[in-house]
Amino acid sequence: MNVRDALGVESLRAAKVVAGASGLEREVRWAHVIDMPDPAPWVRPGQLLLTTGFAWPQGEREQREQIGALTERGLAAMALAVPRYVDHFTPAAIEEADLRGLPLLEIPFEVPFAQITEELHRAILADQYRV
Repeated sequence: MNVRDALGVESLRAAKVVAGASGLEREVRWAHVIDMPDPAPWVRPGQLLLTTGFAWPQGEREQREQIGALTERGLAAMALAVPRYVDHFTPAAIEEADLRGLPLLEIPFEVPFAQITEELHRAILADQYRV
């Protein structure tokens, strides 16, 4: 399953792709929730990272570095629940993600991460079963 396919699950239909559209074919193997200042060591290739943005860096340089580190770890995409802690991804984050082809998604804060992970994992398993 790729990022484009993942956007078809019910809980992600309201997601808005704000950057990295060139990476929508990246493979999604799992969804992971992380809200800590440096998530890169905790992600694995093919993961869709879900975050509230609570620990998202404030500075442009730090945001660019964070996106670079996540891309180097093979992240499939990053989804930010807006607007509770962060209103939107910043122009700097969007620009960096576009340069690296890392899809950035904004999802309504009201959509429970548990619903996203359950639906996405079910779809991933069904996709693997078909293969």
